[in-house]
Amino acid sequence: KYLGATQNFTFEFHFGKRSSAVSPRRANKKKKRKRAAKNAKSEKAGKVLSPLAKKTLMKKHFARATELYRRGEYKEAISEWQKVLELDPNHKLSKLKIRKAKEKLREQNAAGQSE
Repeated sequence: KYLGATQNFTFEFHFGKRSSAVSPRRANKKKKRKRAAKNAKSEKAGKVLSPLAKKTLMKKHFARATELYRRGEYKEAISEWQKVLELDPNHKLSKLKIRKAKEKLREQNAAGQSE
């Protein structure tokens, strides 16, 4: 009796017919991530990005910018958010975060001058 791809995987996994079984869904996701990472690297070579690669690269820059902002490295965070805007000029959240980071920089400079 045919169990279907997912059920068949579960049966084989639980009963030890495959030692290193990977579900079909997980394998497809893994392939997509690898392809997106490869396409993101090709961006540096001046090639046109696929939508998935573009989204992956945007997430990477946005996450890095957020981490830099949390550490108080506002200039570096702004440059990362600007990279997001290069990929998608209409990314509203990046624009908002840049404004906030610039305000923090002004506050830092004002506090440094008053001391």
